[in-house]
Amino acid sequence: MGGAEKQLCRACGWTTYNEVTSCYIPRIRIFYTNPYAGLWALGQDWLVWDRLNDGALGQDFVTWQFLRSRNVQNIPLVKEMRQLNAPTDQVQLTLTSRVKGQELGAIWDTLSLEEKASYRNQLTAMLRELRQFTAPFPQNADGTPLHDKILGLCRPTAATCKRIGKTKEDWFDNIAEELRSGISRQLKTKDAAVIEKKFRELQDNFPEHGTCVLTHADLNLTNIMVNNGKIEAIIDWERAGFYPWWAEWWFSRALNDVDGWELFRPIWNELFPDISEETFGSTFMQPVADVQRAWESCKIEHSEELHTWFRRGFCECQPYGGLLSKPNMGAKLEHKINYSDKPDTRLRLVRVSDGFKISPQKNT
Repeated sequence: MGGAEKQLCRACGWTTYNEVTSCYIPRIRIFYTNPYAGLWALGQDWLVWDRLNDGALGQDFVTWQFLRSRNVQNIPLVKEMRQLNAPTDQVQLTLTSRVKGQELGAIWDTLSLEEKASYRNQLTAMLRELRQFTAPFPQNADGTPLHDKILGLCRPTAATCKRIGKTKEDWFDNIAEELRSGISRQLKTKDAAVIEKKFRELQDNFPEHGTCVLTHADLNLTNIMVNNGKIEAIIDWERAGFYPWWAEWWFSRALNDVDGWELFRPIWNELFPDISEETFGSTFMQPVADVQRAWESCKIEHSEELHTWFRRGFCECQPYGGLLSKPNMGAKLEHKINYSDKPDTRLRLVRVSDGFKISPQKNT
């Protein structure tokens, strides 16, 4: 072959040499991507996650291994899962068998009341069994610290900065500086006594951990795989761990739309007949939302969060470039609070329907 060898695909490394010297057509294809990871299909029966090994996400294998070792009966899992990297490797590669069937969300609107009730009963049995596994305080299934995906959630860097404390008081201590700064901005005051009073009010109203139970933390209609009336597997255990007993209910309300809540509302009514939806809303949803608003009012910055570049087009005939962002490429970010009263004039790149635009930072 004349001329220099050229790369035709930066995603798979396919070159002009591969193109002209073989009859091979790859059976390894990209299946799904998010800002920090990719899921590849290996033929028809396997998938492999390729993601950063930062500890915040990627609890699939740890949780799957925990549940398989307990011989669970009502928790449908993928048949096979293997970790291909060492625990200290920078990149996490997780091989998993592919589930036959489709997402429950793809067919929910077409189901009869009886069919919906059947899926609801299966999910209720799954949650009953899952919640039998308990821990004395929040942690991952392997006992490592549990990242905070409820209160101290940093964006756009995912939940890598804060951990859920062993007690409610520890949890608030972990985010106290951010909450006090956010309260100051909410109330437009520097009065320490006023800020402290509001901080104590938020903490006093916040629910206690109670018994920590094994929690999926991302249950929705897209993570429930079904086939011929049966739940074949619950997938995407990335966020799973031992959370306060109320967290799964909270996640299900926070993450689901109307269809999802049609599925989950009767389940929680059955699992907790002594707690009405209104009581849960006022006792759990509202106090969490109040703390979240204080956190989000704080001007939090990360050392390299704006280090983002447009990358060159995929090729001359397909000039789609996308972005390269340090926070999503494993950069070690310094978490800090900006106490300045001046509006944040930094610019961000924001995704829109047809690409990206430059937008001011939301905090003011």
